[in-house]
Amino acid sequence: LTPGRIKNRKLKPNIPVGLPNYFAIVAVDDVSLRWLRMNRKKLIDFSATILVIDIDKSSQLRFIRKILPDNPIAAVPGTDLAHSLKLRHYPALISSNGIEQ
Repeated sequence: LTPGRIKNRKLKPNIPVGLPNYFAIVAVDDVSLRWLRMNRKKLIDFSATILVIDIDKSSQLRFIRKILPDNPIAAVPGTDLAHSLKLRHYPALISSNGIEQ
């Protein structure tokens, strides 16, 4: 996974089992942090879980907690998740409606 643009699209068939209804895939980089700030209201309104990939230390999560202090945030390996969603770039918001940026 790398930072970059994605096309909004529907999920086929649906969100993989075990994942929240709304979640975002981000990293701790300038592109992701800017995207989180720009989409802050939507992420809060959806109570989106923030899944952070490519993270070296859990202390880096503080950058995201400053933007979204009340949203669930977790560091995760991104490879399997990206593969199941056919996702090559981040940041992205995933819901039952599909994948959007």
